[in-house]
Order: sequence, then C-alpha cells, then structure tokens
Amino acid sequence: MAKEIDFTGLEDRLGKGLSKAITSALTATASNGIVMMRQRIEKGIGSSGKAMPAYTQSYKKRRQDLGRPDGKRDLFVSGQMLGGIHLENVEEKKGAGVVATIGIAGARNRELAGYHETFSPWFDFTPGEKESLVKMLRSQLDKSLKD
Repeated sequence: MAKEIDFTGLEDRLGKGLSKAITSALTATASNGIVMMRQRIEKGIGSSGKAMPAYTQSYKKRRQDLGRPDGKRDLFVSGQMLGGIHLENVEEKKGAGVVATIGIAGARNRELAGYHETFSPWFDFTPGEKESLVKMLRSQLDKSLKD
C-alpha cells in the first residue's frame, strides 16, 4: 500500500527558508567533500577507491630532489593544484534543483589536473565518499531547517 504526498508549492508554504536551508546544507556538504577528496589524494587513492599508479622513475627522482621521498602518486609537489580545489558556486539550475560546483582555480592548475586525470581519475568522489556526502547533506539539511 502506498500514499502519494503532494509537495506542490512546498517552498511557497515554507517560504524562502527552504531554499536558503538547502543552499546552506549543500555549501557545507560540498566544502566537507573537498576536504575528503584532498585527504584521499594525499593517501595516493584515486576516485575509483584504489591506489593511483606510481609516478615514473624520472618523476620520482624529481620529487625526491624537492623533498618528497615517497613514490606514491599524491599529486602534491607545490600544493597549488590541490590547494586550488574550491567550491565555485551553489546555484539553482532549472530541472536539476540546487547544484554545487567544485572546480580548480587557475589555468595552469586546471591544465595539470586534466593531465593527471588522464593517468588516474581522481577529481571525483569514490562511491563511499558519495554515500557519506549524502548522509552529511541530510544531516546538514535537518540542522538548517531546525535553525
């Protein structure tokens, strides 16, 4: 047995607070997602949830010369590319609802990110991270609606 619940006009009935609560919850969740992504990459894990392939021997040597002794692919040399990961915006898109966009600041950083993405996808969330982010969003939304 099922009963349909009509949500037509829900935002009108709840007022602008709903849209503000969704935006606030999504902003907090996306920001936490960026932290999760950086922590995973620091461990050398790609968006598949598996270890990214090791660097070439010549690049390992270059990294060692720069004080990065291990050979795991953590995409960190100067910190600029990973530091450039940021929340670009949270906006309402017709037909998609409220959407958060995560990007990489700086043309050179985006170029490097694309280059590394071809070797081992990393600029996405693992299935486990996505599950955690959904739970986090629900929790953030509950909190925002109570405030």
